[in-house]
Amino acid sequence: MNAKEINFNAYKYAESIAPLLSELCSPLFTMNIKVFAYFRFFNNGKYLYLCNNLKWVEFCLQNVHSNEGTSLGKEIGRASKDDYHCFLWPTVKSDYLLSALYDFNIWNGLSIFKQRDDSIELWGVAADRQTDNMQNFYIENIALLKDFTASFNLNAFEFIKPASASLAVYKDFKPSNKLDEYDHAKINEFIKATKINKKPIITTKGEIFLSTKELECLNLLASGKNVKQIASYTFASERTIEKHFENIKRKIGEDKKESIIKVYKESVLNWL
Repeated sequence: MNAKEINFNAYKYAESIAPLLSELCSPLFTMNIKVFAYFRFFNNGKYLYLCNNLKWVEFCLQNVHSNEGTSLGKEIGRASKDDYHCFLWPTVKSDYLLSALYDFNIWNGLSIFKQRDDSIELWGVAADRQTDNMQNFYIENIALLKDFTASFNLNAFEFIKPASASLAVYKDFKPSNKLDEYDHAKINEFIKATKINKKPIITTKGEIFLSTKELECLNLLASGKNVKQIASYTFASERTIEKHFENIKRKIGEDKKESIIKVYKESVLNWL
């Protein structure tokens, strides 16, 4: 999938999560805070972005190419594993991202950063242009807001887990490998070594899950092997392999071999 398709899936995920996000953040909305956002930037360049303001999410996924040269981008580099890094937003439109936030009436904000082994997390809260004295409020309640981030992660654990359908990429993202250049042996080792029994595949109907055995067969099919060769390689009967492919076709919703392989290879970009 290209960046536009990946980010469309990420938006649909954010849209589906928005009601739950607003419910979890309801205590904040009693304190003049009108917007809450959760951002997690992974070392592989992909990111998860959730916010109760869906118009802002849509704008970012369609128009924000990177955080370079912005105040928030500079602060990301100061995130620490040892403690939270807090950043009060400037009160002037000093870069294109702040200008866009101002135009969306998302203003007077605070960002809290924390570095993880595989990513950097950001929790953002903001009011609007009409609400004054928010900086003093943040300073006086910073301990409470830090506690909220921990509580949020605990309660939101199920929907902030990195999953292929939820992650976005910046618009200049390009897959590092072409679909026909995958090392199928390496991918097969990855499939067998991963403890998760089921792995996501993105289809036109949404996200479905294939078993490890089904993925192993599909990977071998994508490498050019036929049913007989796959049966020999996996020490299974041809009937067992055919059964696996019947399940794969049913789950993916495709009958043609070429279409199934295309869906599989595009999804590998997301979870490998």
